[in-house]
Amino acid sequence: MLGKLLKYDWKSFQKKCGILFLGLFLLGLITLAFRKIAGANTILSIPEGFITGIYVIALIGLPFLVFYYGFNYFYQTMIKDEGYLTHTLPVKKSSLILSKGIVANVFLLLSVMVSVGCFFLVFGNQELLDGIVKLYDTFIKEFTLYSFILTIVTMVVSFVIQYFMITLSIALGQTKNVKKGMYSFIYFFILYTVSQIVASLVIFGYALFDSKMMTVINNDNMMNMHYLNILLWIGLITNIIFGVTYYFGTVRLFERKLNLE
Repeated sequence: MLGKLLKYDWKSFQKKCGILFLGLFLLGLITLAFRKIAGANTILSIPEGFITGIYVIALIGLPFLVFYYGFNYFYQTMIKDEGYLTHTLPVKKSSLILSKGIVANVFLLLSVMVSVGCFFLVFGNQELLDGIVKLYDTFIKEFTLYSFILTIVTMVVSFVIQYFMITLSIALGQTKNVKKGMYSFIYFFILYTVSQIVASLVIFGYALFDSKMMTVINNDNMMNMHYLNILLWIGLITNIIFGVTYYFGTVRLFERKLNLE
């Protein structure tokens, strides 16, 4: 049944996000054309600058729009009028939540990839490539392949955890009879604050048993690969624990305290 849910949610996201992806690509082509024409005709420099500005905003905004659509889709299909149909399906609440979480985060990752691709479509040139090489020589080269992969995995997991933190906030907010959205926002603020405090305490607790780590942090020597990897692992494990807690907390609330609008 999870496969059918994934297929349904995928189609819903594909309709909305596909338009956004295509729109950004077309805007990129328009921006690229104006940049090339403006290079030979200074009269078009002002509209070219305006279109380029809009394009940059669109590049940055696309992942945020997809992220917003992800939790808004969750709210609409689980709490609002569509929720009455969703909760009559003969499937477990865990499958409903997991399906929406998987699809939302896959499309979030796709949106980042599309933004990066569209950025290089318009701004990719030899000067940019030289800048990337310089950045690699001065910073990224210090990373080992292990540290680089660990960093990427930790970043991806942190985005996933943010999504399930929001779903738990929504699940807590929907238990109220009025102002569910406002309460969801309040619960999110509380969850976020608690998670940051706990994460800081975990790092501080580890540092108490390793005085060298505090020396590295105080000296801002975060390029020490050994301690950087330790911090990444602490963050990754902490995030996974938080994520599992958020997911099962969401499932339990929808199973035990469902209160639709």
